[in-house]
Amino acid sequence: MGKITYNDLSLPDKLNIPSQNEESKKEDNKPKLVLKDGTKVPGATTICGQLDKPFLVKWANRLGKQGIDVTEYTNSTATLGTLIHTIIESHITKTPVDLTDYKEEDIQNAEYFFFNNYMPWEKQHKVEPIFCEQSLVSEIYKF
Repeated sequence: MGKITYNDLSLPDKLNIPSQNEESKKEDNKPKLVLKDGTKVPGATTICGQLDKPFLVKWANRLGKQGIDVTEYTNSTATLGTLIHTIIESHITKTPVDLTDYKEEDIQNAEYFFFNNYMPWEKQHKVEPIFCEQSLVSEIYKF
């Protein structure tokens, strides 16, 4: 698909749900967090990953009983969430985004949510970003 800016696009006709065995590709673009002295520190996602989440066992079990592969499901929804986030960021910053690493079906799904959820929300609120995707690190708490 190449680079595209999400400012003046039309609403997609429908939501296309990918089959469970399809996976989208996206390289890991996580920012590397470092203190002033160069010490690497964990981000919020890494820290939250250390927390006990007993409710996930019940959730995964329920999906399994429905015949849904939990790993494929979480990978698919994570890809969709990342793509929606990327599209919204592109819209806010008015910068093009390269979607060549994503499957067309995933792009259509993300655009569907962008136009049907984010855009109506934005129209109801005055959005004035101060900055976008700025990494913040605490020298005191070291994260």
